[in-house]
Formats: sequence, C-alpha cells, structure tokens
Amino acid sequence: MLAVLFSLGERRYGLDSVLVERVIPSLPLRVVTSAPPAVVGVFDYQGQTVSVVDLVRLRTGRPAKAHLSTRIILVKYNDPAGQSRVLGLLAERVNEVRQVAAPTPSSTAKDMEEGVKVVSLPELLPDDLLAQLPAPDAASG
Repeated sequence: MLAVLFSLGERRYGLDSVLVERVIPSLPLRVVTSAPPAVVGVFDYQGQTVSVVDLVRLRTGRPAKAHLSTRIILVKYNDPAGQSRVLGLLAERVNEVRQVAAPTPSSTAKDMEEGVKVVSLPELLPDDLLAQLPAPDAASG
C-alpha cells in the first residue's frame, strides 16, 4: 500500500494514503480554549472548520518542532454523529510517500525491518479524542 510517512520522536510511521485528503505546510491556527491539550487549534478548509491535533505532543509530551518538513496531514474520518469530516494531524518529517507492506497480524516484524510502522487513525489517537474535538462552528478562544 502507498503510505504517507512521518515521525513521532525517533520512530517513523506510515498512514495509508487512502485516508489522506492532502498534506499542507504548517499554518497559523485559531486557538480553541475548550479543546483538549493535543488540539493545537483550528482553521478553515474548503468551508469546514478543521481541528489540528499535534501528534508529537500527544505521543511524546513535547510540541512539534517548527521545521520545513513539519506538516499538517489532512485525513478523512467520520465523526461520532457519522458525518464525514477532515482532521489535521501535525507531525514532523512528513517528507516521503512510499510503497510499504500492508499491516497484518504477522507483518509486524517486517514493518520494523523497513523502519516504518503502518498505523491507522484509531491507533494514533486516544479513543475519546474525536468526540472531544471542537464543534465545526468553533469560535476562536
């Protein structure tokens, strides 16, 4: 499968490109004070408010560093109400798209040999985070 690669700390991860709407540079975000700590803000994308989750902060406790390769990966998901939405995932070293082995229960060792762990959106995010995202009409805080 084709995967968008990124880093969380020293570890490389891959996200199935089928889930990826677009990869964009980091940009100024509106802060939403009522959002969970991992949500670093929101921005407007094609008429929809998109929440941005700092994956580095979520996984390592430190905010993502501002490098040229720090990007926002826009992914498609269904919110708890079943509506199709877009979520921004802020990650470091988003600089490669590569063909990787699709994950299976027996492919973990192979993934580690390639240096890339292929993950799904539920594996990246805590179970309740999507339900805690700011409403689509979130006002800046």
